[in-house]
Amino acid sequence: MADANTNTTGWGLIAETERFPFLVLEGARSQGIDMAVIALKEEASAELERIATRLHWVSLGELSKTIDLMHKEGVKQAVMAGQVKPNKIFSFYSAGLETAKLLFSLRERIPTR
Repeated sequence: MADANTNTTGWGLIAETERFPFLVLEGARSQGIDMAVIALKEEASAELERIATRLHWVSLGELSKTIDLMHKEGVKQAVMAGQVKPNKIFSFYSAGLETAKLLFSLRERIPTR
């Protein structure tokens, strides 16, 4: 059960590849948090459909759609879990300036390695 100081609403997960999105979901659930999941079609596992209660599929370059879905789900804080292969990032270069501006404006970045 989440403690009284834990905000259990308004969380979102942008799920990419590997096992990490599943670990984040499991950890959130253990704290009483039901996350809205935005899964990347090109990377995320179809197994997410089995465990996520609120799941939306988007393509890598669909930044506006991702933001709209997060707003509709009431997401105030989001976490990205997993990895997007570099060759896939560049294949969606058409996302262009809007995506680049967003990525460079993030307050917190966690180095991947």
